[in-house]
Amino acid sequence: MASIREYEYEQRMGDRTLGATVRVLVEPVVTKESGEEKDVENETSFNSADGDDGGNGGEFEECALKGARDALYSGPIAGYPVTNTRVEIQHIEPHTACNPAIVRASVAMGTTAAMLDAEPVLLEPVMRLELEMPESKMGAVMSDLNAHRRASIRHFDASKESEDGVVFKMASIDANVPLVELLGYSTKLRSLTAGEASYSISFDSYQPVTDRSMIRKVVEGSY
Repeated sequence: MASIREYEYEQRMGDRTLGATVRVLVEPVVTKESGEEKDVENETSFNSADGDDGGNGGEFEECALKGARDALYSGPIAGYPVTNTRVEIQHIEPHTACNPAIVRASVAMGTTAAMLDAEPVLLEPVMRLELEMPESKMGAVMSDLNAHRRASIRHFDASKESEDGVVFKMASIDANVPLVELLGYSTKLRSLTAGEASYSISFDSYQPVTDRSMIRKVVEGSY
């Protein structure tokens, strides 16, 4: 959701206190193609409705834009970059003592505060996992995917194949699995199928992390 935040920042330097107050709008930017959401590049703009840039023209404006980009590059959740977001700097009010670096820091912190108000979502890479194995092994593999790997099963099937007159009952599974859950998967799969399975992995998409315990682990750096 969109969020507007007014933020005041001050920093003591020697015998002076430098500071600025800024107002920042943050909102999601998503386009759709063929009914599906498509990622777009972040946008940053300076659009002071009252024309107030502190009387410093382009100097403060450029530093303000850099501050917004700083906040997008190091996002409010565990410092990960932010995507699909538009930041509009609506107002800058320099305090009596101020400089471009203070404006940049003020906008960066104000943008981060606005993003937190907008309830950001942590995204994780999700992979497409395609497996083939003897039909007798499918149950164990499916159980592991559902119980331990947060998998979303797209499709599964069983078929018969023959080689030199011998008929084999084979099974296939097509699933989406978060990348982090596939660490060490080849060893586990070999154990579950006695080495009789094959698989391929390819990137599918980024998806929101909904498991609160997982989000906590990411933020704490313990995963």
